[in-house]
Amino acid sequence: MMLPVLQVLADGKPRPIREVSDAAAKAMEISDADLQERLPSGIQTKWANRIAWVGTHFNFAGLITRPARAQVQITTRGLDVLKTNPKRIDLKTLQQFPEFEIARRRKKEGEAPLDADEETATPPLEALEKNYDELRKALAAELLALVKSKPPIFFERLVLQLMQRLGYGSLIPDATEHLGGTGDGGVDGLIKEDKLGLDVIYVQAKRWDYPVGSKIIREFLGALDQAGAKKGVLIITSTFTKDAKAPLGKTDKKISLIDGQTLAELMIDHDLGVAVDRTFQVKKIDSDFFEEE
Repeated sequence: MMLPVLQVLADGKPRPIREVSDAAAKAMEISDADLQERLPSGIQTKWANRIAWVGTHFNFAGLITRPARAQVQITTRGLDVLKTNPKRIDLKTLQQFPEFEIARRRKKEGEAPLDADEETATPPLEALEKNYDELRKALAAELLALVKSKPPIFFERLVLQLMQRLGYGSLIPDATEHLGGTGDGGVDGLIKEDKLGLDVIYVQAKRWDYPVGSKIIREFLGALDQAGAKKGVLIITSTFTKDAKAPLGKTDKKISLIDGQTLAELMIDHDLGVAVDRTFQVKKIDSDFFEEE
């Protein structure tokens, strides 16, 4: 994508980064779906991240300059590169310029060498977020396996703790009550949403390995009817089938279904059963600081 970005600037005029991004995407026929695809964090699109990455490398190599905030402009060197009619521009192209090598080789000792192929090089932020996403998925899988190895009563109590972490009954003393056991009527616990217990959420927590379908949902609705409840949460350690939610369209009850993957992610997000190992801060240039008054 490096060549199309530089070609957009071929007229020598300063252009807003957003305009360059849109023009390059149009030239490369990037689909709307690809343009909207986000990094694992959801903060930025992959396309915007890659445009920023290309801009940084061009700046290192002296092919562009930044005449004003959020603007870029091709340099004489950049125009000279285009005059050679290159079929592509990659990191190998940029490495011919001493300034680029100096900027890129300010690396920690022992770090992997540069990949000269731009097509296989991944922007650092995208690589970082991808690795973070993989670590999170591995943690979720490990967490779910551990939860499933515990006795049913542990899981039922864990679920009530999670509901409180989510804000349900968290400000009310003794808001949760564990009901699991013989004769529980299919309800493992309840959460009072108000101090008088007038608004109650009934919870069912099951450590199942097989996909759960509509039959189990109907049984849960029946248990809620028996308890006179209007709100319920069914949390399982497996998955729901495609037809599982069908019975919910025929009831006025407010029901939430949480599968094993969602359960693990909620536990991670709300620090239940996990602890922070280390943290990293990713910083960027504060453009306002460098603006001339």
